Amino acid sequence: SLATRVNTLEWQLRNEISRAALAERIGALETEVYGEKKGGSLSARVLSLEKSIYKNRHFELREVEMPANTVFPITLSEGVATKTNQEGDEIRFTVAQDVFVDEVLVLPQGAQGTGVVTKVQPPRSFGRNGKLEIEFNQVFGIDDEPIATVLGPEAKDEAAALGASAAGAMVLGPIGLVGGYFIKGSDVDMPAGTALYIQVQDTVKTHGVVSVDGAPPGRKKALARRR
Repeated sequence: SLATRVNTLEWQLRNEISRAALAERIGALETEVYGEKKGGSLSARVLSLEKSIYKNRHFELREVEMPANTVFPITLSEGVATKTNQEGDEIRFTVAQDVFVDEVLVLPQGAQGTGVVTKVQPPRSFGRNGKLEIEFNQVFGIDDEPIATVLGPEAKDEAAALGASAAGAMVLGPIGLVGGYFIKGSDVDMPAGTALYIQVQDTVKTHGVVSVDGAPPGRKKALARRR
């Protein structure tokens, strides 16, 4: 789809995936590559960008099976704190590193995901700490399909091993059960960029992209017509 192709272009240029409207994203890419926005149909403009950025290569979509225990690092896209957040608030996170399945890119660095604040308890009298609980629910792959995510046992182990469970955070729930991140402190404040680990909830069939030799298919047809 056009959206998948634009996602791939953004990943190539910036290592991030925007959630803005497609036309706005294409215009921003053109400004970055050409210094100005171009006219014409969106598909023609995307094909031109692919020609400029990939040269004599292109990306193809492949179906893959992503295992349930696939662990990957994320960072908070905005700060979360007991002073400013309430239960039910949506939070956004960003994939911090490319995730491949058999050399097929499924979750690019910069891909976005969402979660929810499930518990907020401000600090109380007699020195009782504030508490904040977060669950991470889904991430959007390179093809914009949502993939369910959780804080499962493998992600807990990875966080504990690397010390990436965020400023005193403890993971909730016994091993094997779904839980969220639980943080306590006088005032809990997790700034944007806080590093955490989550994982894919269930084994899922999804799509990714792989780079292959040759011009994009649309470009090949255009060259053939000119000949």
